[in-house]
Amino acid sequence: MGKDSRRRAKKESRRRRRIANACARENSAPPPTRILDVLPDDLIKLILLRVRTTVCLFRAAATCKPLRRVVAGDGFLHRFRAIHGPRLLLGHYCISNAKGMDDKTAVFVPSPPRPGNNLRHRLSLDFLPGPSPYSYTHERVLVDSRGGLLAFLQGNWDAVVCDPWTRQYKKLHFPWGGHDDCCYYFMGAFLLDAAVDDDGGNGSPMSNYMLLCAYLVVDDYYDRVEVHARVFSARQDRWLEPPAGMDVGYGYWSCDSGWSLRAGGFVFWFSHESYVLAVDENSGEFSKFRLPAPPDDGLDYFRAYHLYDKHNIRVVGGGAEPESAVRIVCVADDGYLEVLMRVHGASECTVERRVGLCQLAKIEDKPDQSWRFVDTDTTPADLLEMGAFSPSSTFYFSLDVETMKLQRLDDRTINLSAARVFPYEIPWPQTISVCL
Repeated sequence: MGKDSRRRAKKESRRRRRIANACARENSAPPPTRILDVLPDDLIKLILLRVRTTVCLFRAAATCKPLRRVVAGDGFLHRFRAIHGPRLLLGHYCISNAKGMDDKTAVFVPSPPRPGNNLRHRLSLDFLPGPSPYSYTHERVLVDSRGGLLAFLQGNWDAVVCDPWTRQYKKLHFPWGGHDDCCYYFMGAFLLDAAVDDDGGNGSPMSNYMLLCAYLVVDDYYDRVEVHARVFSARQDRWLEPPAGMDVGYGYWSCDSGWSLRAGGFVFWFSHESYVLAVDENSGEFSKFRLPAPPDDGLDYFRAYHLYDKHNIRVVGGGAEPESAVRIVCVADDGYLEVLMRVHGASECTVERRVGLCQLAKIEDKPDQSWRFVDTDTTPADLLEMGAFSPSSTFYFSLDVETMKLQRLDDRTINLSAARVFPYEIPWPQTISVCL
């Protein structure tokens, strides 16, 4: 009788274990079927930050909720733009010379193969206000484009910032003036990347941009010229307190103040006396340095005047780190290409490389041949476009500054009809946020 009891007890125990195991299997979560179910969000974020273009990011976010959650998270879009920059280029606003040198009209030219007619209509500038009846000039000159915004100069006292995609604009009155014995000269307006705001940088560009304006104050009575910079903050809706100006000497202001180059977080102006004026976009502080003086080989005044003009010089590279350097690429008068390096804070440049252009391009060196840059001076690029011109032939090349290689280009790809060209990217990042 005792054996039967123990046998029944063991049987009942096995039956209960089977029931308990079956209930556990029914109540347990199903095993993961996708790799995204086991990857943490931090790892998914690192993977998505390595996506090459915004279009690929759109497609990835459209596949599933975990990816959309990461892309729409705080700060992700700002980090993605900081790494890759704006890549969805819709086209260019061109200031054409087709009607003559005095025509400053900005015309949008879509990039193929997108539907050009629809873009031209949507991105036209007919919503901008006309000039004030009290203004002495009726020209509205396009001076910069960045982050889906455009900046225009209206005379010497006003600027207009607009978003062609949403057809919004804001007119700004420059905050200089007030001294009757001084003259004020506009040097340029430059759109800056806005800082990350409370929503991770996903706000509207028109509510979060910054505009840096540089100008000269000329005091003829004391023979004194100072350079100043002011920054307008759209988030605070006011001009920020300016840093101290810098005395540049009475003769220095004769530099071409309508021509500037940007690279490495700086804006540069070049004079015909080999001096360079630079302003830090982050701090608004100015500095001055000098390019190597040309050899004294009988260089006449006309040739010396055009030694460092807009056709002969470009600026590339640079960065936020103190040890990073800006490289100034010059076409020398003797047909050589010079790469000058200037470390942040240095008062002079050093010649890093010097090579003959004809030798680099593997073409015949002709005595009547001249070299100059043919790309636009408003958009720094990794590849610069150059031309070799002579009465009998014309050749075009792209120059890679890092490798110092010239690659022959088809002359049909070169656009010499536009005086200045400003790229226009799709507004970032509110458009992406809406698509998510």
